[in-house]
Formats: sequence, C-alpha cells, structure tokens
Amino acid sequence: MKKHNRKAAIELSANFIVVMIISIVILVGGLSLFYRMIAGAQNTVKTYDVQFESMIKDMMTDGARTAVYPADPKIGNGDSAWIGVGVTNIYDDEITFTVKLVNVKYHITSGNYGTDAPGALQDYYDISSQDVTIPAHEKIVKGVLLRMPKMSPAGYYVYTINITKGIESYGLVEVIASNK
Repeated sequence: MKKHNRKAAIELSANFIVVMIISIVILVGGLSLFYRMIAGAQNTVKTYDVQFESMIKDMMTDGARTAVYPADPKIGNGDSAWIGVGVTNIYDDEITFTVKLVNVKYHITSGNYGTDAPGALQDYYDISSQDVTIPAHEKIVKGVLLRMPKMSPAGYYVYTINITKGIESYGLVEVIASNK
C-alpha cells in the first residue's frame, strides 16, 4: 500500500511541476505581448507628434506667430482628439506663453457659430491652460486634448484657443470640430 501512495505522490508532484511551468510560460508570454503593445502605442504617439510638429512648423514659415493642426478634427460623442498648437516667439528674450481654451461655440451647420456650446466649458478640454517657455526666435508645438461630451448634439463646434504673453493676447486660433 505504501508503494502505491509514493507513486501517486510522485505523479502529483510531476503534474504540479508541469502545470507551474505552463503557467509561467503563459504569464511571460502575456507580459511580453503587453509590453510590445505599449511600445507600439508609444511609437505611434511619437510619429503623430513628429507629423504634427512638422505640419505646424511648415504653416509658420511665412511669419505666422501661431498655427493649429489639424484645424478641423472629427470628434464623436464621448471621444477626444489631439491637436497641435504652434507658437513662434518673435521676441529677443525667452518668453513664457499660456495656451488656453477660452470658448466653445455650437451650430447645427457650418457657417454661423453664435450659440454657446451646451454644457460647461470644462467638458470640452482636458487641461484648461498650459504654460510653455520658448527661447528667443524659436518655434514650439504644444499638444492640446479636445473632448466632446457624451450627449453633445450633432453639428459643428468651434474651439477658440487664446495664446497670451502675460496678460497681453499674442494670438487666437480656432479649431472647427465636427460631431456627426
């Protein structure tokens, strides 16, 4: 009877070791897949950052102090979209600028944007204002995350972003987002 118990115990130990090895292999494979997905997402973000920066800097070659790209994103209900706001420091000194969403207007069709968007202004942005310090005669691009609240009616939304130097307005950019 004792030989039978030892054989069963050895089989149970072998089965346990096999199950543990398989579990570890699956865990390592899952972690590897997870980290590859994260790395891929980071590379995609870097690619978009480079494209946005390139497009905005190209738009600012004609001496424009501010620019935005894309100026016409499509944002569905409950979604968000990154835009890039470019600022050129035309001064001989390093200056700190503030990039701030100041207004959102709504209209059913493109054209006349006289109605305030439904809801509170903070429903339409991620960070209300961002400071950016720019060396003399340099250009910089700042990413801004615009949001569309879940229950927004279909139509066009004009996001007005003010770039200021202290209390002095430096430039306004508008983004016309469609929600259809």
